[in-house]
Amino acid sequence: MIAILLVALVVTGVVLEQTHVYPVGDLVLRLAARIPGLEDEVATYRLGEERSEAFMQRAAELAAWEAELARQAEVLEAERARLAEEAAALERQAQELARREEALQDQAAQLGAQVVQAARSERLYAIFGAMRPRDAARLAAELPPEEAARMLLTLSERDAAAILAEMETERAAQLSRLLVGL
Repeated sequence: MIAILLVALVVTGVVLEQTHVYPVGDLVLRLAARIPGLEDEVATYRLGEERSEAFMQRAAELAAWEAELARQAEVLEAERARLAEEAAALERQAQELARREEALQDQAAQLGAQVVQAARSERLYAIFGAMRPRDAARLAAELPPEEAARMLLTLSERDAAAILAEMETERAAQLSRLLVGL
């Protein structure tokens, strides 16, 4: 019976203590510890209370640590997203640079081909200039009209006139019209 009364007092004290109505917990425990046979129970209760307080403190520390980890995870996720966006932008730039490089290589190849063609044409034009007008007219008749007109432009007026005079009238007229346009 005394044990039940003591348990009721302890429970009442704990309720009053926890609700902050009246701080009786320590008073009740001191009184209960004086009762023979309850010393061990009071000591066990105090040990449990200490462990409970330590557990609550550790739980609060863990909750704070978890909140900090969550915040850091958000920061890392934002940084990952920023880096992914930056990587995508760099990839787009790399593709654009590769496209431009390819276009420049194509232009360089075209210019190289044009230089080679111009050198060949210049050499051919020099050969035409060294030929007799009749032979040059015969060969010029085989060239495309634009090419033949460019060839005639590289020659002196006298040599060009001599070659045109040796050509068929229709072909000479066509080349003359082209020469006026060039």
